Amino acid sequence: MSMQRIMILATRQQNLELDVARAELQLKELKEKLEQVKYVDLPELMEEVGCAEFKLPNGFKVSIKTDLRGYIREEDKGNVYEWLRKNNHGSIIKAHVTANFGMGEVSQSDQIYQYLLSKGINASKKEDIHPMTFNKFIRECMEEGLSLHDKIQVQPIKEARIRGRQ
Repeated sequence: MSMQRIMILATRQQNLELDVARAELQLKELKEKLEQVKYVDLPELMEEVGCAEFKLPNGFKVSIKTDLRGYIREEDKGNVYEWLRKNNHGSIIKAHVTANFGMGEVSQSDQIYQYLLSKGINASKKEDIHPMTFNKFIRECMEEGLSLHDKIQVQPIKEARIRGRQ
């Protein structure tokens, strides 16, 4: 009897794993469709007909928000980060120091990284800028009329936003 139950539960587990995989795939496809409507189809159509805002029958409002998104190619990050530091914007750069210890944790910046290396500890260091921080930095530079490094790619992004009843 217990072997029968094991077989039933194992089969149930397999079926649930398949259901989860299908649901994750469906969610991914739905997110892609949402992105298409939200960032391409609806903004383009509203712009085409000259509509800045639209009220739906249910009382919700549709509007288009234009934002700036920045991007730095991987091979340009070193130059851009150096430029950011020289131009007093280095504070937007995050440093991640990872060291492999049997016990312990390290997450500081250059001094600790160099110290770890000098002690023969296998460590790695990575720098990055959080996308929202970077986009805010770009917006602020544009608002203040400051120039950006020529390797920083800026793209305006239009997003359809639907807000609740007013």
